[in-house]
Amino acid sequence: MAEHEQAKQVSVAFCEHYYPTFCQSRAAVESLYLPGEASTLIYEGQLCVGQAAIMEKLKGLSFKQIAHKLTNVDAVSVVNGTPPNKPAIMLTVLGQLKTDDDPPHSFTQTFLLRTTENNSMYIAYETFRMVLHN
Repeated sequence: MAEHEQAKQVSVAFCEHYYPTFCQSRAAVESLYLPGEASTLIYEGQLCVGQAAIMEKLKGLSFKQIAHKLTNVDAVSVVNGTPPNKPAIMLTVLGQLKTDDDPPHSFTQTFLLRTTENNSMYIAYETFRMVLHN
């Protein structure tokens, strides 16, 4: 149970870093993805494999300003992290975002954070979806 509580603490700290950084400059989150093809993003159904493709997608988003309001962060420690015996954390974020002059919209975002050999964490897998019902 302690590892799940620690995963929650790490996830909250990650969100407290990720979202303000993303709001200030999308380019500033680049260091959270490993160079090469170690990271994967599915953004509104579009697959982006590798740091370069992910950053191209994020930098290409059309809004100029964005603000996030997080409603809930759920996290769980993942057994059998990669590399072996290194922790991994899966977290799901539910919240609202507001871009430019648009009204706020709900979103959900899921991250799988993995630990590197030097014990820093990076985003291995990420999914993002606006919660829109047509």
